[in-house]
Amino acid sequence: MAILEHLLHQPSHVSVVAGSVVFAGLFFLTRSAASLSRLAFALILFEIVFVTLHYSGMFYHTVLLKDIAFQAVNFTLFLLWLGHFSDKETFRVTPTPLNGAILVFFWLGIVGAMAAPRQFWYYAMEWSVRFAAAGLFFYLIVTFVNTRRRWTIALHTYVAMVPITSIYAILQMQGLDMEKWGYAVKHATFANKDFFASFLTYTTPIALCMAIGARRPLAAAGYAISALLGLYNLWVGETRGAWLGMMVFLGLLAWFECRFGRLREWLGRRWKTVAIAALASLVVVSLGLAVMSAHRLETLQSIFQVHKGTNIIRLYMWWGASRMLWDNPWFGQGLGTSFVTFPFFRPDRYRRIGMAPSTDYVHSEPMQFLCEQGILGFSGWLAMLAVFLTVAYRRLKQTQDVADRYALFGLVGGFVGAVVHDSLNINLRYTSSMMAFWGSMALATRLAIGFDPETRKQTLQDIRRRAESVSPAHHQAVRHFVILPAAITAFAFMAYCQFRVLKGDCACKIAMADRGRSISSIPLGKTALQSNPYNPSAAYALASAYHDINEPGKTLEALGAVMQLAPNHSYTHRVIAANLMRLYFTTNQPKYLHAANLEFEGFAVMNNDHEPHMKVIEGYRTYLKNGARAHHHNQFIFWLVQEDGFFNLLRFWSGWEWGVGRYPEDLHLQTLYATYLQAGETAMQDHWNLRVEFVRISGRPWQEAQYAVKMAAAFASRRLHVLRYALGGLLVLKDPEADLLYLINILEGLRPEHLPANLCRGMRQELIRAAEGRIDSPLLYYALGVLSHRADERDMATRFFATARNRAVGDDSHARILRRISQYGY
Repeated sequence: MAILEHLLHQPSHVSVVAGSVVFAGLFFLTRSAASLSRLAFALILFEIVFVTLHYSGMFYHTVLLKDIAFQAVNFTLFLLWLGHFSDKETFRVTPTPLNGAILVFFWLGIVGAMAAPRQFWYYAMEWSVRFAAAGLFFYLIVTFVNTRRRWTIALHTYVAMVPITSIYAILQMQGLDMEKWGYAVKHATFANKDFFASFLTYTTPIALCMAIGARRPLAAAGYAISALLGLYNLWVGETRGAWLGMMVFLGLLAWFECRFGRLREWLGRRWKTVAIAALASLVVVSLGLAVMSAHRLETLQSIFQVHKGTNIIRLYMWWGASRMLWDNPWFGQGLGTSFVTFPFFRPDRYRRIGMAPSTDYVHSEPMQFLCEQGILGFSGWLAMLAVFLTVAYRRLKQTQDVADRYALFGLVGGFVGAVVHDSLNINLRYTSSMMAFWGSMALATRLAIGFDPETRKQTLQDIRRRAESVSPAHHQAVRHFVILPAAITAFAFMAYCQFRVLKGDCACKIAMADRGRSISSIPLGKTALQSNPYNPSAAYALASAYHDINEPGKTLEALGAVMQLAPNHSYTHRVIAANLMRLYFTTNQPKYLHAANLEFEGFAVMNNDHEPHMKVIEGYRTYLKNGARAHHHNQFIFWLVQEDGFFNLLRFWSGWEWGVGRYPEDLHLQTLYATYLQAGETAMQDHWNLRVEFVRISGRPWQEAQYAVKMAAAFASRRLHVLRYALGGLLVLKDPEADLLYLINILEGLRPEHLPANLCRGMRQELIRAAEGRIDSPLLYYALGVLSHRADERDMATRFFATARNRAVGDDSHARILRRISQYGY
């Protein structure tokens, strides 16, 4: 990592010279086709091992080095391969049914990025290079893992990652980690348990199927142990998408056994096979549900609901992605641009269900392809999957060897299950899952199309083959003067752009060593922006650095750059408002005060959280007491943020209630509990106390006070201190008829457990004192009757309801509400 950091901090020509020297050495070593093939095979194995096992306690280093290794190795091999361009036999892609589908998918993404309505070259270029590296990985495996021996080694290397990472994850759970995290983790070398689960969903089915199809008992035992380790980590990791993916895989495995597997061979007839498989599945499911703990049963049930937890967050994300698609249905928003375009399309008040203001991916790979690449790009992705599954199915029907049949099904079945998992998460955006996706597809495709014969070193035959493979003159001209320059130009362009992206990213991540939002070195921040001037994250980090050293002028200048790139990026509005308030306190100029409150209002509307709500209420209550408020600010927004204040917290709590406090080892939930739930009680109390107090003392219309009290009582009904305080605002009866109607509606809307008898008796006495000598309305006695009924004092309720009927004789205005007395049985 230190060498990479040193190179990225040097001028570009230094990196070009260093890269040229390394490439020249590799090119010298791969002058023959055989040496190129051996090096390519060795580097493919290196990629599988490094991307899986590279590990660092610093998350950004983990991601950065895996990305660099995956891209650098693939592009280096492509360039070395391009060095054999004149050799038609060496420089050729192994023909497979997937070649055309992958090229179409890739070029549809490029065309979509160019045709997108908001062109962000920084993201589009970065993701074009990522997809190009992934496509090259597929072609390299299909081309250079071309013999049975090499394919077997590659497959076993791939499967060997399952027990290694699984054992390491188990050691982590026991506190035997190589890194000191300060809390328990179980994500092995993947820096995130969802990425680990995604990798296991691809690979564990392979080990399981190879155990069933193994020819030797010892091999079967080894595969079975690997599969059990992977299944154990999937179970304790509790990644619900991975559970769903494994359910799909097990269903496919039952179908496979009935159609092609050993069970069919043993039982002979299909109906017997189906009956046995169905019975075995029923027994396994029944036993599993019987021995499953209540906690994991609740986790399993939470997969199939959409009203709480992260499921409701995903629904909001997918709704936002649908709006992005609707905005440009054919080409989408452009490759990699969801980070800056999603904020424009996410649903209103999305924060109330837990979505962060820096939400990036839409937590579903199909939806990600749809919103970024449109219908055309998504169709290309689906077509690629359809071709792959068709090729695999045809090969399954033709394969006679049992071990090959199970290995192929393990690759394809695990692939399908992992795609199901990735449909509920963002795994394919990260290198480990990207490698598993394309690697599984490539290994299965190579098995489906067959292998080349094993050959020994035969120098003379190799020379003769090269001489025979020389193309005719006109074909040579096309290859040398059209295809070769185009390939070199594309490679050089992608390498240059990706180098700039990596240089800027590295500068940002090194300078943000404490993982905060601000950058620790302002010069490094400027360097990062010079490399990637269209990177809103770098501009925001630089602005945060100026904010930390209390330079509001430079902070606002840097945030202006963020606003030009991504107006709703992260906490931009909040930081702008905070710095405008700093300028107001420094200069005492009202323009900064009004500008700050306008930013807080915008922040409250776009990022619906209790913090901007309280900032808006504080601004109105403390600083904006004169007539200028009506000229500069939006009354509707003020009402909106007050209404949303508690409801946001209420939905946030109910959304996460299934996990709070049940996983003390999980830092994320602990932080969530400490930040939002424990602090939320005070925030909720402060919000409604401030709101009701403010509308009383500020001379605002009493209708607003009535509305505030009604909303407070409705949303805080389970907190008696808030309920008593809120209803007390109505008991003063400033506007008797309207206040009594509000009070009656609130009382009748609350469940019995929310109105204890002692509270009803106290409210009844306060209401009698407030009305004594000045109010004799039927609604007064109706409200007293409801309070008496809720206090379980039926005699008093009967007298109050009777008085209400008597007072309403000849007055039709109260007839409708008085008819409701019969609902109480009086």
